[in-house]
Amino acid sequence: MARPPPRLLGLPLGEEVHCILPESLSVIIANALPSTCWPVSPWQPQWHLLYSSQIHGRSFQKLVQGLVDKGPTLIVIKACDSANVFGGFSMESWQTVAAREKQDKNRSAAARRAAREGHDTQGVTHRPVNQNRAFFGSEDCFLFSNKDGGVIYRAKSSVNSNFMYFFDVHPHSDKIGIGMGGQPGHFGWFLDRWLERGTCHGVRCATFGNPRLTDAEEWLIDVVEAYTLLPDFVETPSKVSQGTAERESCLKKHANDADKVLLELYGFHTFDCRERPEC
Repeated sequence: MARPPPRLLGLPLGEEVHCILPESLSVIIANALPSTCWPVSPWQPQWHLLYSSQIHGRSFQKLVQGLVDKGPTLIVIKACDSANVFGGFSMESWQTVAAREKQDKNRSAAARRAAREGHDTQGVTHRPVNQNRAFFGSEDCFLFSNKDGGVIYRAKSSVNSNFMYFFDVHPHSDKIGIGMGGQPGHFGWFLDRWLERGTCHGVRCATFGNPRLTDAEEWLIDVVEAYTLLPDFVETPSKVSQGTAERESCLKKHANDADKVLLELYGFHTFDCRERPEC
């Protein structure tokens, strides 16, 4: 049964016109979602905006802050000089590198403990054997595009399980970014750390079986939007006041670089660790 179009929340008054997700595509996406992403009540789903480059500014830091640990999410992308809108759905939360490393260590420790105590290790969650270590996520992920009236591209986990790529930190700055599908450096789609350039490599993405989502392999990013699909992951003022929303100040997290963080947040400058040439 077809569902009603999702209601998009979190858009500032008057900014609704800047939303790039077409209603027709949102309906197609909604009907492709797992049942767990559909609220029992109300019948009409409510998707909450986490980040928009048009509203919050073109900032990878703000995208990270809005997107991480928000449960099932959509990332919606529009390239410059194109009317096409595309992106991806992820059932699992996007997680920072530090969180994923901690999770992998906990999994390894649980497996070793179970083996040492003679317990069955089948109950211990494992990374899929055909998943590159740079990726994470589950086969519930899919890509979408509004080409040809709207298309969903589901995962081909028999080929590989390279669903979600996200590096908020990396020794090599060109590896920092977010993407889905493919292989490292050869993605279904990828956005760089500046949210300025994107790539869709190859004629077809093996992970999702989709043709290239853009006309060119490399393109300039026009707009990026991110939505969480379940209200439990929306930080409302009441949750914050009641102490139920766990938040860490970015200044506390980067205490030694507080001045740089403030400049980045307000869009005045962006810092990295690259050496600068002599003037």
